[in-house]
Amino acid sequence: MTVPKHPGDPAGGWDLYRLAAPLPTILPSYNQIGFDSIHYLIGLVEGGDRRAVGWVVGGRVADAGNRATADPDSRVRFPVEVDLDGDALTLRNEAGFTIEFNNIPLRFEFFRVAARVDSNGTARDHAAINAKTVCGKIDFYGEFLQRLGYCNPSTDLLDVVGAAELRPYGGDSGAPPSGVNDVRFGVTATSVSATIHGSPFKVGSHNLGVLLVDARTGRPLPLDYAEQTTQTVSAAGSIESVAVEFPPGSVNGALRAYLMIDTYPAAVARLTLPDSPPWSATVFYDLRSAGAASYGIVVRTMRWFALALLGWLGD
Repeated sequence: MTVPKHPGDPAGGWDLYRLAAPLPTILPSYNQIGFDSIHYLIGLVEGGDRRAVGWVVGGRVADAGNRATADPDSRVRFPVEVDLDGDALTLRNEAGFTIEFNNIPLRFEFFRVAARVDSNGTARDHAAINAKTVCGKIDFYGEFLQRLGYCNPSTDLLDVVGAAELRPYGGDSGAPPSGVNDVRFGVTATSVSATIHGSPFKVGSHNLGVLLVDARTGRPLPLDYAEQTTQTVSAAGSIESVAVEFPPGSVNGALRAYLMIDTYPAAVARLTLPDSPPWSATVFYDLRSAGAASYGIVVRTMRWFALALLGWLGD
């Protein structure tokens, strides 16, 4: 595995594509064409030859071929732990993450990709995929899945089994991006930000994020990198800063913060967050959460009416 030791070093990675999810059986009927068009690009961030941290973003095919590049508008953004034992490659996230799929936030409790790879990193056969999500946390469709009997009656888990193709990713995101000369990281009780002075990155040119890694364990922090990543944009349309937000007290101690440009770790800083956030940060965060909860009530009410209509049509 080609893992960068410092920003500017080359970084290896993979393209996970042509996903198929035959189990549960409703999924191919629901969205197999959509699954087949998915590209997840995985870039190596830190670690060694056998164990590393990876960063996943959504990709898109930009030309007539099948070469994928990072999608600047993708809301797929999450870390994985990478293990290579001989030719056995495993990518996994067991701490949970959220992505946006078909404009719906989708929370995964477990995600694992396993494959036998050759010396170049290409899967010798199809990569096996297993993902688990709690039906009750799926907006709108969760209750339909429960009523159709696809969710475990005890745990409410929807257990998805499938396969995909896996190949080395040699795109531009494996090389250091140009123009990242002066990056300053900032910390508050509820966020870590990276400010790019003289940023050359226009809105829609790259997928930017901030990845946090626990300096004590070397494991990525299980944050909502999809929904809680924010950007500030200059009047000229350049991305000046990017930040990841989190609940007060959920992140503390020593950590490494990475500015991610697509799948590449363009800058890194070592930071320390206090164990106890100030009370004002907790109050402000709670007020924002209350606003989001009000929106959730509206969504759940609309879902209830949809289910009632479904029951009425069934009668």
